[in-house]
Amino acid sequence: MIDKKKLLLPNISVLNRTDTYIFMEIDNLNNVKRFHFSIGVMLFMMALFGLYWREIHEMLGRPTFAMRIGFSATILFAMGIVLLMKPAYFYCQISERKITIKYYKIFWYENGKLIEISKNEFKKYEVASYNYGLTKELSLSVTQQGQIVDYSPISVSLLGKSQIKQLIEGLEKFKKES
Repeated sequence: MIDKKKLLLPNISVLNRTDTYIFMEIDNLNNVKRFHFSIGVMLFMMALFGLYWREIHEMLGRPTFAMRIGFSATILFAMGIVLLMKPAYFYCQISERKITIKYYKIFWYENGKLIEISKNEFKKYEVASYNYGLTKELSLSVTQQGQIVDYSPISVSLLGKSQIKQLIEGLEKFKKES
């Protein structure tokens, strides 16, 4: 019988394939799954409302026009919140030699991107929050050929508070040691 505890991977690994010490790993796959489930439930509820809107209209005693306006406004509001968040899958591994970040946007179906930054290239980072905390972005700056180059911001909106704190601590540790 397989021991389920051995299958669960911790957030902090000791060694990777190249026998390099890894400070930390962050993977928001569970948050992405939870986000997809929430969107699915919301779409299901809207479909149910759409199918039974006449019964709901009669039960509440509201005019049909007001129900349509309310339903449309709810859909637009929910879509606006989701688009403001800029949800993305995010994986970060910080080792003693480099930072590896893999990410892709959830709704725009572009190919995933991979960023690898070695210790001597890393310059600075910034985690910024916009839109009343709905949008969180990680900006990285590196030194290449004597100039500071900024990567495009990476959405970390689906990371939890503890994961963002862990990410900041890992980046600070990497920055101090570089």
